Amino acid sequence: MTEMNKWADSDHKWQIIEERKYMWHPSQIERLASVIGLSPGMAVADIGCGLGYLGWTYWKYFGQGGSYTGIDCSSELVLEATENSKFWSEGGIVSFVTGDCYRIPLADNTVDVSMCQTLLQHLEFPEKAIQEMVRITKPGGTVVCKDMGACPRIQHRH
Repeated sequence: MTEMNKWADSDHKWQIIEERKYMWHPSQIERLASVIGLSPGMAVADIGCGLGYLGWTYWKYFGQGGSYTGIDCSSELVLEATENSKFWSEGGIVSFVTGDCYRIPLADNTVDVSMCQTLLQHLEFPEKAIQEMVRITKPGGTVVCKDMGACPRIQHRH
């Protein structure tokens, strides 16, 4: 097990999962979905997805006819997220991929929105991860980074 995904097997795993469900008030989630510009049919990538929390949180705003790709460095979390997504992913396509945020395994200009939450604060080179998120996002798309520590921003591409 790598240092990066050690939390996945910790005693605090379920506590973290439950806390994430209540990290944002429903009205804040609705407001963020509006600011991000989420709408049915969009393609969304979640970088450092863990168990797919952002997919679960925002699915009702883009999932009907849309797609969600969760990418995480932990193959264990990817497997668990894939299993859990069966409970919330009706009406669209969901996939999870093991990958590196510095070399996101998606082609250029493939998603409408790329997002991460509580990822950048753990990285040595957060700018490099943001550059990768911009690379995979279509022109005119949106890059969203929600972090407690470093680099919180929403960037609309033109």
